[in-house]
Amino acid sequence: MNEIVYQKGYEEYRAELGAELASASESFVRIGYLLKVARDTDILKYTAYTTYVEFAKAEYGLEKTQVSRFIRINDRFSEGGNSMELKDEYKGFGTRKLGVMLTLPEEITEELSPEYTVEDIETIQKEVKEEQNITPLEDYIEKVENENNPSTKIAQDDILSGALYEIGKNYPETLKDLFDKDIKEALSPIADQMYIVRIPGIGKLMIICKETEIHIINARTNEKAIRTWSEVSDAWQQLGSDGEFCSTAEEFYEKLYGEPFPKKEEVAPVQLEKKETPKPKADNKKVKTPEKPKPVKKEEPKVEVKEDVEEELKAEMMPEETKEELEEVEKLDEETVEVIHPEEKSVFDDEEFITAYNEWLKANDKYILNVRKRDMSDILTNIHISIAKAEQMRNLILHKDQEEG
Repeated sequence: MNEIVYQKGYEEYRAELGAELASASESFVRIGYLLKVARDTDILKYTAYTTYVEFAKAEYGLEKTQVSRFIRINDRFSEGGNSMELKDEYKGFGTRKLGVMLTLPEEITEELSPEYTVEDIETIQKEVKEEQNITPLEDYIEKVENENNPSTKIAQDDILSGALYEIGKNYPETLKDLFDKDIKEALSPIADQMYIVRIPGIGKLMIICKETEIHIINARTNEKAIRTWSEVSDAWQQLGSDGEFCSTAEEFYEKLYGEPFPKKEEVAPVQLEKKETPKPKADNKKVKTPEKPKPVKKEEPKVEVKEDVEEELKAEMMPEETKEELEEVEKLDEETVEVIHPEEKSVFDDEEFITAYNEWLKANDKYILNVRKRDMSDILTNIHISIAKAEQMRNLILHKDQEEG
C-alpha cells in the first residue's frame, strides 16, 4: 500500500473533507482516504480531538460504523488500496452497492457491473452467506450422502457440465430456450446474466454469462472456471445426446432428468368486471435463483403396536449390548446428572452451564449408539444438538470471563 503523505494544514484539510461529503456520489472513496489521514497522521495533533472517530462525529455527524465503512470501501475499491481514486472497474456503482459488495469475495465482486441493482447484489450476498455458513462436518456428510447424485457425479468430472445440468433442471423455461435457440441466446438474454445453482457435495455455483465466455465461481471455495461459448455448446450437446430425437422440450426434460416437466401453478382468475388482460412481463432478472420449494407438512401415520410385539422387534433389530447401552442413555432423559466435579464448582457453578453440559454429553452418547444402529437421521440430529450445546457452553464461559475480567 502507498504511504499517506498530506501537506495541507488542518483548516484546509477540514474544508476539503467537508466538501467531499457534500459532493458527487463517488467521492466516498476520497472521503475514506481523508478519514485515513485523520487516523494515520498527526493532522489532529493541535486540535481538541483525540481520535479520528471523535473528530468525524463532532464535525460531520458521522457515526463510528459510517467512518469504518468509508475506510473499508477505500481499502477495498481504491487504486492501490490507499488512494483518492476509485478503481475503474468499480466506477458507477454508488455507495450503497459498494457497501453490500464489501461482504463479498473479490472473485465475485470483480464479475459485477453497475447494471446490477442493489437487490441483485443483496441476493448474491444472501446466497453466498448461506453457502459459507455450511460447516465442514455438514459438508463432509453431504459429500457422503450424494456420491451417486447425477449432478454431483457430472460436476466431479466437469464443473461446466454440472452447472449446465443444474441450470436446465432448475430453470425449465431456460431449458425450453436451450432446446429451440442458439446456446448463447438462450442462456444470456441480457448482458452479464447470472444463474445461481447448488450442486450437493460441490457447492453453490455463480454462473455469469459474458460476451465471449462464461465464468463459474464456487461460492464455497471461491474457485473460478472460465469457458468459451464453444465449450458451453459442446458440453450441452454432450449432456443432451440421449434426448436428441425428442420432439418437444418437455419430452427432452423428462428424458434428461427422469421426471415430468414442472407445471406452473395455475390460479383460477377472479373477475368482477371484464378487464383487459395485461401482457406477461419478460423475465429480465439479472440474477436468477431457483424457487425455494414450499414446505409440505406430512402427517405421520399412526400405527399401534402391542407392547410385547414392540419388545420382540427391538430385540431382533438391536444387539443386546447396544440395547443395554441405550437404556442407560435413556435414563439421562429422566434425571439431571451433575457431571462436573465438586472442585470445579467454583468456576462452573452456573445452572445453565451444567444443564447444557449434560445435554451435550447425552447427545454424544446417543450419537455413538445411532452410528452403531446406522440411523442417519438420528445421527444428524444429535450432531446438531452437540454443536449447539457446545456453542452455548462456549458463550457462557466467554461471558463469565468478561464479567470477571
